[in-house]
Amino acid sequence: MLKKLTDICVLVFNIFLAIIRAIIKIVWSPTEKSIHGEVALVTGAGHGMGRLLAVKLARLGAKVIVVDINRSTNFETAEIIEGSGGTAYSYTCDLSKADEIKNLAKTIKEEVGEVTMLINNAGVVFNTDFLSLTDEMVTTTFNVNVISHFRLIREFLPDMKRKNHGHIIAMASISSGTAAPGFIDYSSSKHAVAGLMDGLRRELRWEGKNGIKTTYACPPFVTTGFVKNPQTNSSLMCPVLPPEKVVDEIMHAVLIEQPRVDIPPIGPAMLLKAILPDEVIELVFDFIKPTCKILFPKMSENKKL
Repeated sequence: MLKKLTDICVLVFNIFLAIIRAIIKIVWSPTEKSIHGEVALVTGAGHGMGRLLAVKLARLGAKVIVVDINRSTNFETAEIIEGSGGTAYSYTCDLSKADEIKNLAKTIKEEVGEVTMLINNAGVVFNTDFLSLTDEMVTTTFNVNVISHFRLIREFLPDMKRKNHGHIIAMASISSGTAAPGFIDYSSSKHAVAGLMDGLRRELRWEGKNGIKTTYACPPFVTTGFVKNPQTNSSLMCPVLPPEKVVDEIMHAVLIEQPRVDIPPIGPAMLLKAILPDEVIELVFDFIKPTCKILFPKMSENKKL
């Protein structure tokens, strides 16, 4: 009994210290770490945020491996990096296929070396209503948005564990905390990414591998063309942001080793979601009303969305 009471007191004290440290981090932002010399693999690097992330990593001194299904645009990213004095390696891979991922990992280890930063950025989206989703669409969404994360982490985590050093970054979404009509497969996959990253972080902590960091990002709609003509009714509650701003936020979170970054911060909103009646949440969501008029005209015109 005394031991249990002592354990509880220790837990309360540690919680108090953790809260104090969190407050200090808010007031005084932690110093960003150096990633000079790290070997960073970025998926979906042929365009959009993947390209911006790859370029920024290179500018910070990392050797960057760019991976995309589109050979030509991926090579362009490598050329941009090398043209700015950075080091880049370009590889083509269909992340929905297990054998291609395994061959990619083997080739990278032979030609470049051990990957110390893995950025799972690649993703797909089918912006349509639930009954229009085919088995092939759903399978592709989960293979690229989730299963490829598992496969790539499985390939490169052992080397990170051996050295107790590394950083795994994943692109989730604001929809990993909620879900929107027309994006049900995508939202479901991003819920899975959040679960993967939270679970992986805790497992590494329990294994004493504190030198391996994890970060996942939850951005809103971004004007990269990934989703055509994204719109919401509230730029304050659910803004549509330029990719440069989102990438800056993600990289800052990575460099201060923040486990999760919400863009914009939605901590208070998630707290309200947990305590408010469902009807209130639905009213707020109806007001925000994320739509995509080009790919999803019927639902974007639906007043009940």
